[in-house]
Amino acid sequence: FPVTISKKKSKETVISVNTADGTLNGIPPIQFIVAIQGLEALNRGMMLTRFATPQRLMEIVSQVTGRTYKRTDRNKALRDAYVVEHMIKEAKKRKAEDAILARSS
Repeated sequence: FPVTISKKKSKETVISVNTADGTLNGIPPIQFIVAIQGLEALNRGMMLTRFATPQRLMEIVSQVTGRTYKRTDRNKALRDAYVVEHMIKEAKKRKAEDAILARSS
């Protein structure tokens, strides 16, 4: 059987997060983490409180990532949130490593 593979053009997305005031683009980190967990729960079919609607959770992720998501883009929003979460963890790791190196110098 002939197989055709179509290559999609990759769209590179730049996500910049301002953490200067201790928040993520104005969103407290704990609220961002809860939004991620809420989207994960919704993907598993769980129902959340009246306040934690899919629209509200995606608005929180949207404010942090700087991208707007359609109602059907829940997985894309979750994937972008994981990227931001990973960036934050790596930045914390680097900061801790720099502090250790500064002490030993």
